[in-house]
Parts: sequence; structure tokens; C-alpha cells
Amino acid sequence: MTDESFIPVVDQTADLFQSCTAWVPKTMRDLTVDELLRRPAAGRSHLYWIFGHMVLYTDIAPFINGSPAIIPNRYVELFDFGTRPKDTAADYPPIAEMADLFDRAVENAVRALKSIGDQDLVKPTAVPLPPGLVDFMSTRYEVIKKLGLHLVYHVGQIGTILKILGKGGES
Repeated sequence: MTDESFIPVVDQTADLFQSCTAWVPKTMRDLTVDELLRRPAAGRSHLYWIFGHMVLYTDIAPFINGSPAIIPNRYVELFDFGTRPKDTAADYPPIAEMADLFDRAVENAVRALKSIGDQDLVKPTAVPLPPGLVDFMSTRYEVIKKLGLHLVYHVGQIGTILKILGKGGES
């Protein structure tokens, strides 16, 4: 006998991952290049770089179930930890491409999460982590938790910058 009101942790996580990110690609598509490149303060990252960084680190499916990565390698060179934002849109992929990749990466992550069982969360990642991440996480659960928190951090950062730009709701 099963409890039909029980929702597996992987399904809860997949739903949360999807709902926390749903508005981001549309918002990015609706901004002008000037808005995407405007820095909220001197020396701070602009939305173009923040969003590219999010795109890169939303591609978690390989670590969850071994699915192929979908984000091109050039995104690592542009948006990885330690890279610096560039000042012109010509230095970046088109925002529509980035938004499409983000949507695909979220869909792949959700599919990957729903393809494993809760018992798989404590297992090592399905593929090795990049050198910069291996010190912070080793299990699938840690990838979901820490990269999920990282993603939500940047969602908040985007919301704050949108307010600075006079975009978004009243609050």
C-alpha cells in the first residue's frame, strides 16, 4: 500500500527548480541591450553576464543522471566563476540564444531529476564535477542543493537590478 499524498523528494525538487526560474528567460528577452549591459554599480556584474552565468550552471542534468551537457563550451570561457563581464553585446551570444538554452537546461534538469529515485540522491554525481566545484559537492543531492541555491541567489540579484532599472512590479 502506498501513500498517494506522498510526493518524492526528486519530484518536489524538480517542481521547485522549475518554478524558481520560470520568469527569468522571458524577462531577459524583454530587456534592451543597454539595460542588459547596465551595471548596477561600478565594478559589478550586469544582467547579460549574470544571466549567462546562470545558463551555464543550470545545466545540471549531466551530474544527476549522466545526460549530455547542452551548453556550448564557449559559455565556460565567458561566464564561469572568475570570468569578468565584458562591456559590449558583441562579446556575448544573442540573448535569445541564451534564453532558449536556459529553458532547455531547466527542462533537462527537471527530466533528469524525475528519472532518478530519492535513494539516488546520496550517490556520487553521474559524471565528474569541474575542478572548481568538486571541493564543494560530491553527491547528486549536494549538486541540486548548492547549485539550486546559487541559481536562486542570481534570480534575486536579477530582481534587484530590474528594480534599479525601474522594471518589474511595485514591491
